[in-house]
Amino acid sequence: MMDLTYAIDLSSYQRHVPDETWQAIRRDHGSLAIVQLYGGNPDTGWGPNHYAYSQLWGAVRADMLIAGYVLPRWDLPLEPDSDGVAQGLEAAGDAAPSLLFVAIDVEPVRQGWRRDYDITYAHTLLATAIERVRSAGHYPIIYTNRWAWGAVFGHPNSTSAYRDLDLWYAQWDGVDSIEGISPSPPWPSDRLVGKQYSSNSLAGTSFDLNVFRSDWVQARAIEAYVRAHPPQPTPAPPSPPVGPAPVGPDLAAEVARLRERLEAVEARLARLREALS
Repeated sequence: MMDLTYAIDLSSYQRHVPDETWQAIRRDHGSLAIVQLYGGNPDTGWGPNHYAYSQLWGAVRADMLIAGYVLPRWDLPLEPDSDGVAQGLEAAGDAAPSLLFVAIDVEPVRQGWRRDYDITYAHTLLATAIERVRSAGHYPIIYTNRWAWGAVFGHPNSTSAYRDLDLWYAQWDGVDSIEGISPSPPWPSDRLVGKQYSSNSLAGTSFDLNVFRSDWVQARAIEAYVRAHPPQPTPAPPSPPVGPAPVGPDLAAEVARLRERLEAVEARLARLREALS
């Protein structure tokens, strides 16, 4: 039986989550919190999650691992920075290095939306998001399901360019297992690492429930730890002490020769003094 790690995900719509709620989430619902970094926002419209920093550190204080996700502007693929990665990581602040992964959310930006422009633009937007996650030193994965992917990219077989990415799949069947799932679009089975299977609420805070392969989570956690705690540079060796230079064999011989010459000169001077007296 596959060993699983339980996780929750939430967005800007949950706003600030009290520490006691985070403690209860950690106790009852899992050890990984996945926080929206960029997407729909109840206060400011589309953009970075201004609660991301608070949510991430609330999870950390509850002794949870953290990760993030961005929902690009699939409806405006030509807008500058519509992938949302840079703004999302900025919203995470100094919690960003500890993110286990950054998921790129492939789903409609609003209810009923479907892509009505050339699919090339959607592929370019997704490729840009992936590259920006990697360039920032993070691990990109895809979050989607069959219906959501179809709304953005159409036919499921259009996924061939992204099968090297791990998949977090949404299948709301209430079953906390990823075994036996054949996700469409058809990623290879070894790329299916997580599943969103239900939702819950606690003390007025709603969130989604997920499971991830524990071995995969552990690998990402090691990478995140190394990223958040880079090795310190080796200090330069101390300067040698100031003092007389060591005397080597050649230098000693030269000193002896000069001493002999000096003694000979002093002897000649002594004889001259004696002759003149």
